[in-house]
Amino acid sequence: MGICNTVGSTIARETDGGIYLHAGPEIGVASTKAFTCQVTVLAMLALRISHTRTISDAQYSELALALSSLPNKIDDLIRCNLRDSLPSQLPRILILN
Repeated sequence: MGICNTVGSTIARETDGGIYLHAGPEIGVASTKAFTCQVTVLAMLALRISHTRTISDAQYSELALALSSLPNKIDDLIRCNLRDSLPSQLPRILILN
């Protein structure tokens, strides 16, 4: 299974199945957005696999909701005043529940 950003890439062609990130074009060598997308996709994949094997529907729903709220939490984090409020706001922003 390949996880890649570009349809038709070498990884996409060489693997039997895959997940496309659709994170947009790479601008730099170190791409934070592609890395963040990869981590998120792996978390989603792990959640889906665990739902078929070990966790209940209620746990799955709770974790899926927490995962889907990450964009808003990241937006809140970006909007924080990094000098003044970040240290006190960080724990509140990153709590998944």
